[in-house]
Amino acid sequence: MKPAHHDPELRQLLRAWPGNASLPPRFRAGVWQRITTAERVAAPALSLPAWLANWFAQPACAPVCTAVLLFAGLGTGYYWAGHAAARWEAQLSSQYAASINPYAATPP
Repeated sequence: MKPAHHDPELRQLLRAWPGNASLPPRFRAGVWQRITTAERVAAPALSLPAWLANWFAQPACAPVCTAVLLFAGLGTGYYWAGHAAARWEAQLSSQYAASINPYAATPP
């Protein structure tokens, strides 16, 4: 909402202004050059942790992060479950062999 200006002197002065000022040569090029320079100065080369922090802060990253973490967790769980299953299989095999032949040497 624009503020209401009720200053009649200001209105009269603005209406009397000719408004025919010309811009200096290559004004637009200079403005864009300053903008580009300011962006380069404002955005220095980021380190990997800073880049990752900026990337993870974006909302579009959430599904990607969720999928990566889900598959990493599933893969890790599958890997460790395979080791546990192999250990249990070896333990049950030795117990079964001991139950059939009580004189069989059992590992400590």
